[in-house]
Amino acid sequence: MNTQIKRIAAIIAIICTLLPGISYAEETSVTNKNATDVSEDDTDNTTDENSAGFIVGYDHTTSTYGTKKTSNTLTVPVTLTYDTGNYGFALTVPYVRQTTLAGSIAGRQVIGLSSSNQIVSQAGLGDATASVTRYLFDDDETGISIDVKGEIKFATGDQAKGLGTGKNDYSVQLGVYKYNDNWGMSGTAGYSVLGSPGDVVVNGVQQNITLNNIYYGSLGVSYKSSENIKIGLAYDMQQAAEIGGIPQKDIRGNLTLNHSGDTSFHFYIFKGLSDSSPDWGSGASVSTSF
Repeated sequence: MNTQIKRIAAIIAIICTLLPGISYAEETSVTNKNATDVSEDDTDNTTDENSAGFIVGYDHTTSTYGTKKTSNTLTVPVTLTYDTGNYGFALTVPYVRQTTLAGSIAGRQVIGLSSSNQIVSQAGLGDATASVTRYLFDDDETGISIDVKGEIKFATGDQAKGLGTGKNDYSVQLGVYKYNDNWGMSGTAGYSVLGSPGDVVVNGVQQNITLNNIYYGSLGVSYKSSENIKIGLAYDMQQAAEIGGIPQKDIRGNLTLNHSGDTSFHFYIFKGLSDSSPDWGSGASVSTSF
């Protein structure tokens, strides 16, 4: 384990040790980051007791990524969650089906690096993720909530088929949320230590892929129009992972419908604002807790 990973782990351990008694209500939904992430959004799931949850999502993206060929990726992530009041745990396993340039690897960090003109289709298990979120602060009077999350992306996807990078990634993220009556604002900032595949053969194409560690973040606003309906708008960004690459930027609109106290539906559509982001994407998820 390198020095940067050790530092991230130490930071998370120190925060969790110093703040043992403060709880924060978990807010989880499936977003478009790889379509495998379970991240803080604007869905309320307040609980003071232990609870488990189950989320099934659907995500589709289409883009040229700055080339003359169109790539399409379908992802179906299945997520298990467990909340203790002070901590939230999540494990996501995605099914990935993509039609793209030979040599491309599924995932926001490296797709579009291929020099091939051949289009290939592959499907199978993608890279799984596991995360732990520490709810640091939640104040009803000010409406401010803060959490910190550590996440590992495991190399479970078949790198030779372009379904994963073949390397683990490690991330740490801080989230800050402000709610006032029906309005809400959110901001996240994170840092990812990315594993570099190096010299690899992907769908018959020789590639040399070296990835840099990156910073990323998001800004969002939401409005609760009724007890069961919430709409939101978010701007996501991240540094370019490859040398000479283009930072990712996209804007996303979302709608959350609470069917009951334990079940909700989440829908979103997003537009890429750079060549390294998908041109368009959309998705949906259903979540339930028990």
